[in-house]
Amino acid sequence: MSNHRLAIYRLRLDWRKAVEGIDFLAQRWPGITQYYIGKIFYFADRDHCLDWGRPISGDRYVAMDHGPVPSRIYEILKYGSGEEDEILGYLSERVTTDIDGNKIHIHSRGNDDFPSLSKTDIEYLESALGLCQSLSFSELRAKSHEELPWEKAAEAPENNPPMDLALWFVQAGMDSEAAAEQLAEYAKFGVR
Repeated sequence: MSNHRLAIYRLRLDWRKAVEGIDFLAQRWPGITQYYIGKIFYFADRDHCLDWGRPISGDRYVAMDHGPVPSRIYEILKYGSGEEDEILGYLSERVTTDIDGNKIHIHSRGNDDFPSLSKTDIEYLESALGLCQSLSFSELRAKSHEELPWEKAAEAPENNPPMDLALWFVQAGMDSEAAAEQLAEYAKFGVR
């Protein structure tokens, strides 16, 4: 492993993929909560990036108490988030949400077309769904706390520090320098 300090890249959210991914997950798990959506995206983005060199969503992950959180997807799902009208309009075309205490439950409107998601995007979302759906809240929290990017970010003194996604490659024993270059390119040009 290199001693090179990896930069934290601010990738570009592909909001259409994010919204369609939310809808896809809500179809497979009606009433899924925002917590599980965040963790599923994390594991799907991680595995897709390790295998294909790019994440699915392009979201920026932050370390929160209960594990990694995709910051924009989290905001998109919150009531009164202030996200762009175009994003929120597309979300409301595809899903409905209801609040139960501190949980937001997401339900699909049944649109079976996911034009922004590639075949591999869908495969990795499906795989991460299988993993996360089988775990309780506390089991999933513990599993996500084992992630090197979360561990390193959680050491920072600020609230909700950004996670260094190049550490996915370090954790997997891969070339972190090449990963950093790849993520820098996606940060510049997007995840398509």
